[in-house]
Amino acid sequence: MDQFWKWYQAQVERDSSTVEEIPFSQLAKWYVDQSRGDLCHDSGKFFSIIGVRFTVEVDELTQQWEQPMVNQPEFGVLGLLSKQKDGERYFLMQARMEPGNINVIQLSPTVQATTSNFTRVHAGKKTDYLDYFIEAQASHILVDSLQAEQGGRFYQKRNRNIVVEVDEDIEVKEHYCWVPERKIGTLLWKDNLVNMNNRSVLACYLSAGVTSESIGLNSIERVISWLTQARVRTKSKRERIPLKDVSNWKMENCQIRHVTRNYFSVVAIKVTSNNREISEWTQPILKESKLGFIGSLIKKFEGVDHYLVRAKIEPGNIDTIAIGPTVQYSYENIDQDDRFMPLFSNAKLGEIRYKARLSEEGGRFYHNQNDYMAVEIDEDIEVPATHLWVSYSQMLQLIRYSLLNIEARTIVAGVNVGLHAFKHNPWPH
Repeated sequence: MDQFWKWYQAQVERDSSTVEEIPFSQLAKWYVDQSRGDLCHDSGKFFSIIGVRFTVEVDELTQQWEQPMVNQPEFGVLGLLSKQKDGERYFLMQARMEPGNINVIQLSPTVQATTSNFTRVHAGKKTDYLDYFIEAQASHILVDSLQAEQGGRFYQKRNRNIVVEVDEDIEVKEHYCWVPERKIGTLLWKDNLVNMNNRSVLACYLSAGVTSESIGLNSIERVISWLTQARVRTKSKRERIPLKDVSNWKMENCQIRHVTRNYFSVVAIKVTSNNREISEWTQPILKESKLGFIGSLIKKFEGVDHYLVRAKIEPGNIDTIAIGPTVQYSYENIDQDDRFMPLFSNAKLGEIRYKARLSEEGGRFYHNQNDYMAVEIDEDIEVPATHLWVSYSQMLQLIRYSLLNIEARTIVAGVNVGLHAFKHNPWPH
């Protein structure tokens, strides 16, 4: 790994990016819609900040709240190039600057671009390697699926996750490096190194070639039925509302915030970078600097890993409910009385299958981090109707069906990518 770390350190040292918070009045090419108060780009592209009212009823218990959300209706491309060399698989990783990254430079997929970016609405440089994905031959595609991102912050956002195999030697440009699959497993244990989009594509890669046949405590039909029943039991209504009318949120000169000063805020930033398609821009971004916690319990049944998943309600999900990890909490919502939390806080070293502090989407979230953890248990535990044991192969099928949320996909990637690389070292830090 010495060669990789020399390359990565060189990328960090070459970067001269700056990010500063600015008043909304200094946003260039962005405006506040006079009738709705939404934050929009002059081009009508990229994304906007909108208001959403969400009402959900489960078992006759009704909740309603309003919040700002990121609306980005176009599909982006998250693409990894892959090749086989000397019997080993490699992936072409990019050292990418994102303004919201707490450490600025993280490992992204080969291509990470919104439609507005790769169609060059910003009049910037062409997206490197894009043609390998846009013009990919079916025989070279290892996996190709639409996957949702954070349903608590994005409004029905999905991106194309695609892995393409190349046979020929290709030019490796300055910010790129071939990394072997077995080493990526170790890199996923490093705090704030492998970015969110990369974790998602790697999880999709694991699902490549998975068949419908699987061994599990519950059949895949039972798993799908459990999710369907959860969706049927949940009555929800989602409405776009003017951002200026979102209750309990205040728009100030430098931020849009909740009246309690909890949750997240929307701020404006000015960015300069020598690592991106354009050298300077401004944008709104969601700021959520307090840590959240995301945890998955794993248990072996008949020697097979099973993940305890949860039917997770989020306002931005297209179907309201997606399959998430055992626990998934933002800082303000952490429930220390959750029956599963002690299994994480009291876990012994040998029980920890994955642990890292990871940044979320650095293009839309400012310094947003979560502590991720996967813990293997032996004891029998009571499983509520909101949760279900799902085998590893079934988790991969659910990824193929686009039913796992981004947090669950991160757990799957963290536990399983390059597993043999640290088989005898349960804590690669």
